[in-house]
Amino acid sequence: MLVAGALLVMGRGLAYLVDEGLSKQDPELLNRAVIATALIALCLAIGSYLRTTLVNQVGEQVLARIRSALFAHVLGLSPGWFESARTGDILARITTDTAIVQTVMTSTISMAVRNLILLVGGLVMLVLSSPKMSLVVLIVVPLVVAPMIGLGRRLRRASRLAQDRLADVAVQAEESVSAMRTVQAFARQGFVLAKFDGSVDDSLQAALSRVRLRGLMSGIVIFMVFGGISAILWVGGQDLLAGNISAGDLSSFVFYAFLVAASTGFLSDLAGELQRAAGAADRIAAMLQADET
Repeated sequence: MLVAGALLVMGRGLAYLVDEGLSKQDPELLNRAVIATALIALCLAIGSYLRTTLVNQVGEQVLARIRSALFAHVLGLSPGWFESARTGDILARITTDTAIVQTVMTSTISMAVRNLILLVGGLVMLVLSSPKMSLVVLIVVPLVVAPMIGLGRRLRRASRLAQDRLADVAVQAEESVSAMRTVQAFARQGFVLAKFDGSVDDSLQAALSRVRLRGLMSGIVIFMVFGGISAILWVGGQDLLAGNISAGDLSSFVFYAFLVAASTGFLSDLAGELQRAAGAADRIAAMLQADET
């Protein structure tokens, strides 16, 4: 929140710098504006340090507890459950899936919260800066959110499938290595390799499908956002030429517009990570829901 607040304040500082420091050619006002910008940058640095340190510490602690709870639950399952469960899949859920969830807890969620604050705060500042130009923003936002919601559902299913296929690779490798003496005794290396390559190819295709969906969502969002910015610049330029707004107000509005655009684009990218983590969390939850003895 400290970082987001500092960035939002910087927009008004930019307007002050242009209107008071540069337009009036006052060295004293220019010095004040530069000092204020430096203080804001210091707040950004401190906030980033605190966010990275504290969030990662909490994430590591939570991850350790999840893995311990998951393994303790596995130890309490019935022998019949292990007859149908695959060892490689169990290991993948304890290690790979929990690592993906950790990534979300340590970086994705905190970045999502910061960019959400920047998005909402930027929209508010846009309305306060120019109600006329903010109408363009209100038209663009639904066009950006719609593909994020629609493609996000498909992306979650694709992410779950990709995690399942990756677990199949781990299962195939674990089963082959554990029975390597038998494989070599019957000269079945070629068969085992072909089967493993098939699992790898299935995993690759599932991952590529997820990547294509994520890229499509990001591309649509970026196109709509920067198309909206172009419209904002056109409307703002017309008002500036007509003398309805100052150069500082236009600079501030463009700053907030880019802030909103960057936050929206970043959130669309984070949506892909969140959907991937949701797929991993579904696999972890499925194991935790298995009946104990």
